[in-house]
Amino acid sequence: MFRKFNLANVQFLLKRKYSIIDIKSLLVLIKTNLSAFIFCQLLIIYSFLIFNIFRRFLVNILKNQIGVNLLVQDNFLEILKHPLAILVLILFFIIQLFFVFFGIIGNYRIYAASLRGEKIGIPKLIKEVIFTYVKLFSPNRIAIIPILIFTMLLSYISFYTSSIENFKIPEFITDWIAEKKYFEYAFTAFRIYMTYIWFRVLFVITGMLLFNRTFKEAVQFVREVFAIRKKKYLVFIISIMAIIFFLKTFIYYILLSAAFIFSKVFNVDLVLSLYSMNWRALIYIQSITDVLQIGLLVVGYCKFFEIETTQIRFHESKVRKRSVAFSMIIAVLLIELFHLNYNTNQLLVFQNLRPKIIAHRAGATFGPENSLKALEITRNSKVASAVEIDVQLTKDREVILNHDSTLQRITGNGSRAIDLNLSEIKKLKTRGEGGFFYEDSIPTLGEFLDKVGSLEIMIELKSDNEYVEELLDKTMEIVKDKKLEDKIIISSMNRKVLEISKAKNPKVKTALISAILLGADFEQEYIDIYSIEAAGLNHELVNNAHEKGKEIYVWTINTAKGVKQVLKFLPDGIVTDNVFYVDYAIYNLEDSIPFQSDIFRMFI
Repeated sequence: MFRKFNLANVQFLLKRKYSIIDIKSLLVLIKTNLSAFIFCQLLIIYSFLIFNIFRRFLVNILKNQIGVNLLVQDNFLEILKHPLAILVLILFFIIQLFFVFFGIIGNYRIYAASLRGEKIGIPKLIKEVIFTYVKLFSPNRIAIIPILIFTMLLSYISFYTSSIENFKIPEFITDWIAEKKYFEYAFTAFRIYMTYIWFRVLFVITGMLLFNRTFKEAVQFVREVFAIRKKKYLVFIISIMAIIFFLKTFIYYILLSAAFIFSKVFNVDLVLSLYSMNWRALIYIQSITDVLQIGLLVVGYCKFFEIETTQIRFHESKVRKRSVAFSMIIAVLLIELFHLNYNTNQLLVFQNLRPKIIAHRAGATFGPENSLKALEITRNSKVASAVEIDVQLTKDREVILNHDSTLQRITGNGSRAIDLNLSEIKKLKTRGEGGFFYEDSIPTLGEFLDKVGSLEIMIELKSDNEYVEELLDKTMEIVKDKKLEDKIIISSMNRKVLEISKAKNPKVKTALISAILLGADFEQEYIDIYSIEAAGLNHELVNNAHEKGKEIYVWTINTAKGVKQVLKFLPDGIVTDNVFYVDYAIYNLEDSIPFQSDIFRMFI
């Protein structure tokens, strides 16, 4: 039993002198249950494969319940009309959270057993992980779940890295925030505050998962200690980060040296060896540091908070060397098997399967979006394969380029395009980033197509436009008049629009734009391309699409990190506001030793 929390105990505890970063105790804890740690990390590595089994099953139930062949944003809310579908969606969310939290809970439960000097078997570990996860949904603990999700998502410093690898803010949201300076300042301040909260959440999680405390108890204790020893607490967290930072860098240099030696001894191409070793580094280093990060926190927590209140002693049990060696060999073999089946050869991707670069809104970085000025720079760049534009009808039924429902953002006039004649719209000047007005006016679709040159054109018809079918007919008429049917892609978030488009002119390609894409069988003949938000991209989706002869575009990628993340999935096209930057990011990855960017990022 734990003693009741009171400030006197804490103050007495904090007067003691001891080393918080106790490496020896950490190694003892890991050694006690090394096989269990290896098993846990293997499950984390293979977890997305296991999750896919549940995902396919649950998504198929959802599709059957609402009577659709794929789930996208235009039918996703139909789930709310079916009680069973709602229950399945909740179950889907709970199972997904389980795989996200599995590494965190699993490592904590193993450390808890090591603290007691016990060896934990695999069946017992799985049982404890499931039991602990279920307890998180009890009334006195469930508050930690939304706090944990939001702090992981919004803090600047992530801690349990492999467990939350796919937890990120979509790039199109951060881009939208960056466009509004006041929003950006407020969001930055908010993320700094969430990082501060994250530091405190770390010890709350430790108290709950290591010692089975309630959320209220764990928070109360951290609050009391934090009030007394805030500076030393932050020094402790920074110390952990520094140790992990140097450890990762050290292992990278070791593996880099191994790649050089391997290429020399076995006469293997050095670049191929480096790329292969780089992938392995991402898995092995991540697995090692996940265990060490939580371990440092566990040891620090016991030293920092609990040394007087629980009388915990670090037990060193005898570990059979043969069982450890066997576990490590099995782990390496399973990781290599994973590598053979699921790793994409990045070098092959860069050299032979370079995706199209598509200028979003004609190249919104280089001038007013959807403008002839932006088109001119994009066309002259020689790196873009296509441009993406948005079209709307005017009052006198001309087709112009504009994205929003009104002209406010791009011209300062709050009217809708459908309420103004073309002559009135032509009097308005367009403005780019920073509010700077240009001499250009909003172009018509015909004017734009006359200047497009050899580029493909992806024309998006807004699904919320009540005149969308008329807009489609007008657009098709202009495209046919310009003899550009073979270079046009009609895109929309509304599948009905694409179905009508394909029926009217089968030669014109169609693209479905979707932020959500689940359960797609890619059997829809009226859809040629699926353009999805980057967070929804995965190997299975792309492979299934390619097997059915469909293309996958991904939007909107404006950072080198984003380029690197999506390239491994082999998309057919990358939609971006800045074609130069994306081309540079791809070229930089093609032309560089893979280690240098990773090591450089660590030192930054």
